[in-house]
Amino acid sequence: MMHSNSKGPVTRRSYPWVWGLVIPEFVRDAIVKRPSGPMMTIVCEMSEQKQSEGWPKFAMAYLDIVPGVIICQHTAENISSHVVRYMPIDAREQCND
Repeated sequence: MMHSNSKGPVTRRSYPWVWGLVIPEFVRDAIVKRPSGPMMTIVCEMSEQKQSEGWPKFAMAYLDIVPGVIICQHTAENISSHVVRYMPIDAREQCND
């Protein structure tokens, strides 16, 4: 549970790790609709090959739903082929009514 400066707590859903580039039904509510298309914020575990190139073990990224690619938030590089698993982040805007 997260707290903001408003009236009450903001709750966000937790998700388990997802292996591969599949988008299971249980993470569908983490998808955010944007003018550029639906996407999901994720933390992903990088392959050992990518880590040997100096990348961290975990990276923040976006899963661009329509083309099905994972884009690193830091470098904007397509890292899809280097992701071992990912964990969806509930990045939807929340109200504190």
